Amino acid sequence: MIRDIAYSPMAGLPVAAWIGLSAMALFIAAETILAINRFTRLRIPITWHPRLAVVALVIALIHLVLALSAYLSY
Repeated sequence: MIRDIAYSPMAGLPVAAWIGLSAMALFIAAETILAINRFTRLRIPITWHPRLAVVALVIALIHLVLALSAYLSY
């Protein structure tokens, strides 16, 4: 069942791939906040950094479960 969800195509890629790309984008956004605050005059509130990181971790865990569903019998 989970395998069917994970590998159903959405815009040419499996759902698991889109979720993995989303997690990577959120991790990059969390790091970009630190870089912007350090190297430019533009200031983004630092409270957004841990929020983005936690959301990225949750999405990465969902991606992990979906990706492992191909190898496990669920």
